Amino acid sequence: MLINRRLFQHNVTYRRLMPCNDTTSQLLDTNAYNIETLEDEIRADQLCTELLKRFCHELIDNDAADPEEASRLARGAAYFLCEFVIPQCRKNIFRIDPRTVHQFAGNWYIVNNLEPNLPELTELLTGVMGFYYYCEQIGKIDRATRDEISAQCRELDFYQQRIESFLDLVGDGFFAWNDACPPTD
Repeated sequence: MLINRRLFQHNVTYRRLMPCNDTTSQLLDTNAYNIETLEDEIRADQLCTELLKRFCHELIDNDAADPEEASRLARGAAYFLCEFVIPQCRKNIFRIDPRTVHQFAGNWYIVNNLEPNLPELTELLTGVMGFYYYCEQIGKIDRATRDEISAQCRELDFYQQRIESFLDLVGDGFFAWNDACPPTD
């Protein structure tokens, strides 16, 4: 899947989410995504799921994507956030180090999928990039962080090499492969 340039043009302005109830206020509260306990993890996952739904609807409402593409983007971001960032890294989705994308795509995704492949990974990373563009637009991250995350998402040659080298592993080669790009800090 090619990255849809229209999605990431700076002239697409997302409506600011305005607090109108407790759930919306929590969606916008960066600290609500901090994770220290199991309850925090559950809350962060639920809030993230709701925010991803908003992201999907905002793409459609702003004519930035058709419903199918918006759903694909949200699904890609959801896999990264709800399967890796929240439960594995236990990181706040708005305070991640851009290297987290590198760890996900260069190790975790590859090890945790029966048939890791670049087309699927590209689709996931396109969703991650789109979601963090959205986060910058609604004021949850700054442009520099968004640009760094986007740069990590675009390292497709590196991720292809990581997939190929993983599939070619023999003997004790996994340990060196894993150390070259560890899944977490």
